[in-house]
Amino acid sequence: MTYQSSILLAIEILSSDRHVQYWIKISNRHLDDYIETKLGWRGLAMVYGYRAYKHPYLMAGALSYWSRTQPRIIARFYRVSGWIVHETSSGVAAFAGFVRQDGSGGHLDCHETLLLMTLSSHLAECTKNDEYKEHALLAADRIKSMLLDPNTMLIKDGTQSSVSVSSTRVDGDYSGLSSCFTGLFIEALSLLASVTDDESWMTLAIQIATAAMKTSEWHGSDGILDVGSDGNVASNEDCRAFKGVLLRGLLEAYRRSNNVPFRNLVRSYINVQFNALRELASDGEYYGMDWKGPYKGPFLHAQLAALDTMVAAIGVNDS
Repeated sequence: MTYQSSILLAIEILSSDRHVQYWIKISNRHLDDYIETKLGWRGLAMVYGYRAYKHPYLMAGALSYWSRTQPRIIARFYRVSGWIVHETSSGVAAFAGFVRQDGSGGHLDCHETLLLMTLSSHLAECTKNDEYKEHALLAADRIKSMLLDPNTMLIKDGTQSSVSVSSTRVDGDYSGLSSCFTGLFIEALSLLASVTDDESWMTLAIQIATAAMKTSEWHGSDGILDVGSDGNVASNEDCRAFKGVLLRGLLEAYRRSNNVPFRNLVRSYINVQFNALRELASDGEYYGMDWKGPYKGPFLHAQLAALDTMVAAIGVNDS
C-alpha cells in the first residue's frame, strides 16, 4: 500500500456518517472543558474535513465552534451581536482578538487569535459570508502589529505571554519565534487573498513563507525542519505535535499562488521534509520525531506531524 493510499484509507474510515456524527457528539459533550484553548483547533479540524467531503455535519461543527468563541472576542466596531467591544478614549476598540478570562480580568490570547483568524478565513471562503471575512481581517491587522517580527518576517511565540487588555493598548512580552504560528499565519493570509481579491495578502504570505523556509531558527544546514527534535522526544509537547503546521500553511500558499518560482521552492522544501521523514526517521511502519534520524520510537505526536508532512507532499506533487 502506498503512502497516499494509506492516508486516504484512514480518512475514508473516519469520514463515514456514523464516525463523523459520533466525533461531533463527543466533541460537543466536552466542549466546556476546552472553551478557552481548543476551539480554534477543533473548528479547523472540522473545516478540513468539510473541504474534503462537503459533509454538512462537519460544516455545522465548524460554525458551532466559531460561534462559541464570540462572547470572548474583542472587535473594532459594534458589528456583531454578542461580541465584546472594548472601548478606548476615542470610543473605538484598540484591537481584535480572543480574550481569555482569568482572576485578574482578562488577557489577549495570541495563540487563539491566530487560530480563529485561520478558522474565520476558511469559513469566509467556504460560506461566502462577509461576517467571517471581517473578523479575519481584524485579527490579521492585530497579528501583523503584535506578532510579526519585521526583522525576520516570522511570527513571534506569544503562547506564554500574559498580554493585558488595557483601555489604550495591549501590553505583553514575547520571546522566540514559532514555526507553528508562522504556518498558521501563512495559511490564513493565503485564504484572505482568495476571499478579498487583494493580492497584497498573498504577497505578504509569500514573504513570510520564503523566510520560514530559509531561516536558521528551525533548520540546520541540511534544510530539514528540526522543531521538537531536541530534548525528550517522547514528551508530547505542542512544538512536537504541531511540527507539521508550517507545511500545512505552505501547502495552502502553494495552492493559491500563481508565482512559479515560489511554488517550485515550496515543492522542493516539502519534498526535502518528506524524504527525510521517510528515509531517515522511519522504521518502515511508524515515523520518528527527529526527521534527521535516527528513529527513536512511534510516539503519537510524531505520527501527527508525519501526517501533515505526507498530506503536504501529496498536495505539491499531485499535478
